[in-house]
Amino acid sequence: MEIALLILQSIVSMALMIMVGVVLTKGKWIPANMADYLSKIVIYVVLPSTIINAFAIEFTPQVMTNMIYAFIMALIANIILVVVPSLLAKPLHLDAIEVASIAYPNSGDILIPIVISVLSKEMQVYCCAYLVVQLCFMFTHGNALISGEKIKNPLGLLKNINVIAIIIGFCLFIFNIHLPSIVASTINSFAAMVAPLSMLVIGCAIGNAKIRAHLSNTRIYWIVFARQIISPLIFLLLIKISNVAYLINDGKAVLMIVFMATCSSAAATIANLASGYGKDVQYASMINVIGVTALILTMPLMVYCYQLWI
Repeated sequence: MEIALLILQSIVSMALMIMVGVVLTKGKWIPANMADYLSKIVIYVVLPSTIINAFAIEFTPQVMTNMIYAFIMALIANIILVVVPSLLAKPLHLDAIEVASIAYPNSGDILIPIVISVLSKEMQVYCCAYLVVQLCFMFTHGNALISGEKIKNPLGLLKNINVIAIIIGFCLFIFNIHLPSIVASTINSFAAMVAPLSMLVIGCAIGNAKIRAHLSNTRIYWIVFARQIISPLIFLLLIKISNVAYLINDGKAVLMIVFMATCSSAAATIANLASGYGKDVQYASMINVIGVTALILTMPLMVYCYQLWI
């Protein structure tokens, strides 16, 4: 219960940051396209810095074991999150954006700040395990789903800036390499910006969105419910039945981070893919916006269920 309350406090704090972005945009104190510029800073500077900074911990056999465990659990979670909406697509008449929104949570700029705030800075490295698995699925299955084309060459994923950051960070971790203090300090400073800058991006996007036009669309609420309640509960049920949380010493804590990733709102990348392939960007964005708003209630509730049942 204590962790659930801490998560609630953290998300409320993030919500206030989002409101700053909304106010600045609605008040026209910043340009309407500011979110585009800020999001590029997050994607190409802040998030890679956060990932590299996450690996700035001492190599130990236990941490390595935990990381492998997190990777395997993230793989299982992603398979479940992709399969469930794919099976429901025909009977529920889900389109590609809806399927992707249910399948792919925001495992980067929302999850990492929450883990740092609620658990510890050292635990954020396990977020990277989920992030790399999701990027593999997103680049292949997610891209093909929204584009309607065949799956691209998976090797192209190596060009992704966050994958490059994970590879660099993992090499530094494995070989126990310490960056020069001035470089480490710079990366740490950029990493500290992940929560406020990411939330400002979301706030600016909300400020520019035509929210009222979509609020009456009840379908969005069902998609958010499936993304942030149904899918995590299915994964939680399998965790409970299989008892995998106790396979290693820190299994319960590490698995909670993977579970928190499955509880997050829809990935912002879906709107970017929709834009790139001429799909309904506004609809994808509204699923994200309403999902982020609902996160204040859904994530603490899901984490409380995890603590109660596991």
